[in-house]
Amino acid sequence: MSNIYIGVPNGVVMCFDEIYGHGQYRGRLYHRYHNGAIEIASSLQLVQTMEHLFDEIQFPRPNVKDRSFTEDSSAQMRRHEEKERVMSDKDILSNHGDIGTFIIKVQQRQAGTWQGRVTWVDRNKTVRFRSILELIKLMESGILAEHPELAEDDTATWDE
Repeated sequence: MSNIYIGVPNGVVMCFDEIYGHGQYRGRLYHRYHNGAIEIASSLQLVQTMEHLFDEIQFPRPNVKDRSFTEDSSAQMRRHEEKERVMSDKDILSNHGDIGTFIIKVQQRQAGTWQGRVTWVDRNKTVRFRSILELIKLMESGILAEHPELAEDDTATWDE
């Protein structure tokens, strides 16, 4: 796994420790601007945490901005300061989840969602994703492929 790297300021490592069902899990998120783990308990929390990071570091910039009637958006963008890096890529990559580890690199935020690449560290495989939903499904399918015993038997289908 010597060719595994982060290499971008907005790259994160998501370590999954337990999965309870679609979108519900226990895990840890690591990125270079936070010293230590950020506890994550759901897909929603993962997305919110990463979106907040991207807004703080202004990368990748969204092509759609939230409206504000109280403050000039250009003044808001100028107010952001350069974030200080507190963790090295080596330290971030030394963390692994009990049931799965993924490196997420969001390259663009377009059409109200994300596009980028995700690397499944356990299998050293990288694929592109075109949306947040696709990213979440890729990670969950990777975990369930590696740990089929975690799959839910009561998944809703169109035939019911």
